[in-house]
Amino acid sequence: MPRPALMIQDEIARVIVGIMPHPWKRIVLNYEIDDEEEMHSSAIFFHVVQAPSGELAIEDEPFLPNEAENLLFELQGAMLATAGSRWGICDLLIEEDGRYAFTFDYGRAKRINAILDEASYDRFKNYLVHYRAELTAAG
Repeated sequence: MPRPALMIQDEIARVIVGIMPHPWKRIVLNYEIDDEEEMHSSAIFFHVVQAPSGELAIEDEPFLPNEAENLLFELQGAMLATAGSRWGICDLLIEEDGRYAFTFDYGRAKRINAILDEASYDRFKNYLVHYRAELTAAG
């Protein structure tokens, strides 16, 4: 029997936070899995930092740790076993205070299938604009 999805999500967040080299405001991971047999995957992985001047910047992460990737495969399997459907796209946001949120799209992975639209790629190109707006709206 697979481990509960929430337990796997906690572990994914811990692994990712554990590799961050310095203070950060938010960690962003967009992960796609496609092809049930060969398990092709694609990740967009970065974090937002704040300079002493107050300016925000994006720092790309060069790789997703193998442990996190293995846990994402496990999470997909656990969710398939309990919900009966397989997600293709997973977003993970981790805030500096430790809160995190996963969202899932049960459609097919996009970047892997050469679909570079707003949902799969464009929203990350101007991420700081959206993040600043979010901070302003929050107060």
